[in-house]
Amino acid sequence: MSAKLLFAAFLAVSACSRGGYDPPAGMDPPDSGGIPDAAMRVPDAAAVDAAAADAGGLDPATCPVGALDGCCPIGIAFGGHDPDCLSLACNPLIVSPAAPIPLESDWQESGQGGVGMAWTGSELVLAWSSWRSTMASRVATIAYQRRNGSGALTLGPSSADDARSGSGNGHSQAELGFEPGSRTLLFTSQAASSRYGELLAADGKPASPPVLFGANCNSITSRQQVYPAPGRFLVAQEEATCGGPAFRGPRVDLVGTDGKLQATQRGDSSYSLGMAYDQRAGRVLFSSGASGVLVRFFTPPSSWSSPISLGGGDTDETGAAFDGTHYAIAHGLYHFDGVGVATTPAMQVWTIPDPPASPSGASDVTLVGQPKLLQVPPRLIWTGDGWLVLSTVYPSNGLGLPDSWTQFVTWVSSLAPDGTLRQTFRLDDQPAFLVNAIWAGGRVAVTWVTTDGSRERHFLRWLSCK
Repeated sequence: MSAKLLFAAFLAVSACSRGGYDPPAGMDPPDSGGIPDAAMRVPDAAAVDAAAADAGGLDPATCPVGALDGCCPIGIAFGGHDPDCLSLACNPLIVSPAAPIPLESDWQESGQGGVGMAWTGSELVLAWSSWRSTMASRVATIAYQRRNGSGALTLGPSSADDARSGSGNGHSQAELGFEPGSRTLLFTSQAASSRYGELLAADGKPASPPVLFGANCNSITSRQQVYPAPGRFLVAQEEATCGGPAFRGPRVDLVGTDGKLQATQRGDSSYSLGMAYDQRAGRVLFSSGASGVLVRFFTPPSSWSSPISLGGGDTDETGAAFDGTHYAIAHGLYHFDGVGVATTPAMQVWTIPDPPASPSGASDVTLVGQPKLLQVPPRLIWTGDGWLVLSTVYPSNGLGLPDSWTQFVTWVSSLAPDGTLRQTFRLDDQPAFLVNAIWAGGRVAVTWVTTDGSRERHFLRWLSCK
């Protein structure tokens, strides 16, 4: 058995032993719900009007990508370039502010969740799973805030009781999706070993009953993403069941803007999944690692392509992004150092035509050259002018997660559209894990969790060229 397969088997066993159990009560798909009214939509009318005025009357949430029309569209995140958006092609990138922005006033208990983010064209929306303690137990909450393009608060911070049941989040990773036609937000996170989602109102309160999105044994080694499709959301994830019947592979849930679950589709058995969205074609690419990188496409409502091989040796945790024509695939290259397994974070840019035509790609670009590392799934985004990869790594101990959360370090790599490496730098001098990054109006917003060894805290930084 390869080192990769041994490592995967270890993670599956250890993840289940850390708390895989039946989903909490109260998590069934809703029986009713309606299209949110204006009070539930994000951003509010004043923010939309202000953004439209700056864009010559056009709304950045819906204006077209590529046109010289005075409007920088949010659609850049899913491919293309727009002359009205600030360039992100500089080297080096500007990291601001010098001291990162804390998202709460003080340190929190350990076990904090990663931050979900959405860019509406005028505001950065942030939400994550948290809790408040009572005399009897913990109550699950959603921490929520909105900020403008400079990082200043426009709403919050606030906290609302979550509609789901269950308690502490145990380092879950939240995600947010923004559907511009209805201006609705879908929040997804994890309760125990189950992923779930619910709409959020403009004030951050749950606005629909929660729905289940399958099982997940170890959220820090498994990715999920929320993509906007006309009139609904596509929730793409690597599902991993802790009990029988066992399944580990790609899954997509179709969710209406009323919060109702419309359909669920599972793909083939695979692991170390990344995902990217081709918005024009309306399809999701899943990448996976094993003895080489494989990709497959999901096209709603139910079509899965056969796996397509991109070659390579043993590979680990993958990430993917789309520029409108090409796919970038980030992954770890496995090697055995005589003591245990380790990975080298790397990336390739690929052209992936429909079969029978063959894919073509450039050579791997090494992102982090330090030896004896392991990584969690990387974050990879298209900026309109290139790629950004955030590689969260830790010292290899042979197999498994690090001995301490203080050992997580995140590196940021900026690459040109053809995959040429521009620069690599450390995100912060403190430990950084549960990292998220999104394109946000000609800048990139990055959030993460850090720790002082016993407590944790969320931070925000911007990457830009001016």
